[in-house]
Amino acid sequence: MKRFVTQYGGFLTIGIEWFGFFLCIYIHPLDWNEPCSQYGYYVDTRILFGIGLTIASLVYYIYSRTLDRYWKYTSLLSLMAGICLSIMGWIPYQPYVQTFVFDVHNLCITFAMILYSLPMIFIGFKKRHHMIGKLSRIFFVLIVISGLSSIIARAAGARIIPLQLFSVSVFHVWIICINIITMRQAQKDHQQASLQL
Repeated sequence: MKRFVTQYGGFLTIGIEWFGFFLCIYIHPLDWNEPCSQYGYYVDTRILFGIGLTIASLVYYIYSRTLDRYWKYTSLLSLMAGICLSIMGWIPYQPYVQTFVFDVHNLCITFAMILYSLPMIFIGFKKRHHMIGKLSRIFFVLIVISGLSSIIARAAGARIIPLQLFSVSVFHVWIICINIITMRQAQKDHQQASLQL
């Protein structure tokens, strides 16, 4: 099981998060005037929301250990980000506010966003793998822009869901690209090891 998660963990993480999100929408209609965190507030979805984010965080942490070869602290920051994301998933936000509130929920999601994106820039500048480094630099810039836009939109009382979904999608596209590349790299390493035997 661990080997499966190590190899396909990026895809699995994304699948868990989107499946959980669509299941929440099925159970309770989406309020476009509130952030995605609304599902941690509703009585009929809050347990699903918390469990989904906790499992996704754990799976991504296990997968991120394969990325330590590109920057040695990737999994450590992913673990810390996952803890923040899990706390955010279980502690409800304040609904119907028209600004960014400095509470445990919002601080945790902000720290999670920072901690998940930091390895991207360090992997990008380490340049241990050309394509992974290039993609990491590009997606880091997109994450910073979309993340800051989300915070500004929330502070301005604007609709935040499209920006949140865009930010998450940017991170997910990066994970998909990196997971594909790391799988190919693992196959190459395995073939080379077989030839040496």
